[in-house]
Amino acid sequence: MTITIGLMRSSYDDAKKILKKYNIKFEENIIKVQKNFENSYSDEFKKISLVGNSIDIYQKAIEFQDYNLFLPEDGSFFQFSIDGKSIRFAYFERPHNCMTYQDFLQSFDMSYDDCGDLFYEDYNQYLIESPQKEHITNFRYDYDETEYSEVIHPVSHLHIGQNNNVRLPLSKVLLPSSFVMLIIKQVYWEKFKDYSKNNDSFIDDYINEINKVKNIPEEYLTGRELKELIFTLNGM
Repeated sequence: MTITIGLMRSSYDDAKKILKKYNIKFEENIIKVQKNFENSYSDEFKKISLVGNSIDIYQKAIEFQDYNLFLPEDGSFFQFSIDGKSIRFAYFERPHNCMTYQDFLQSFDMSYDDCGDLFYEDYNQYLIESPQKEHITNFRYDYDETEYSEVIHPVSHLHIGQNNNVRLPLSKVLLPSSFVMLIIKQVYWEKFKDYSKNNDSFIDDYINEINKVKNIPEEYLTGRELKELIFTLNGM
């Protein structure tokens, strides 16, 4: 199965609309978007993501702006990438109890518009000295036909946490919009709940968005796999 760049871009645009709907502010990295989600991450980030801990990975991603959508209110970010028949989406939580870079500048009566990344080394030092969060929950979604092995390595799966072997199998192929909807419900629970108070059709809206997915080819989802505990989505 191949996810086209056109479908990725369309779903990515839907993801941004969802964030706005739930009142979650974001800053878009236009340079990454212009690369059409292909080969968009730095070599430095790729290397550290294989062996590093949550703090090292986060700092490297921020240093090289290896994200598509940055959420300034809490310093977390989303990544979306595609490589042939492989898809990778990720949500990284900021691992420190600290200010965002923008707030750091504002504490010195400066703004990002005026300074850009000029004081980023100072901010990195501030991060190093800031206390680490007790719990850090990162999410990564993978769809990879080349790594598929029945039951052992599901073709479509969700990782939770870092440096572990947790792979939660999914019955469908996620798209950027359904991944963002998943993160909003699981991570931004208060925003999710607040939206429900002012929207009578909120449950139908949520079900509609979370089910914007694609089918997995039969050769990559067997009858035996469907008999194990698997996260099932109906699709549209």
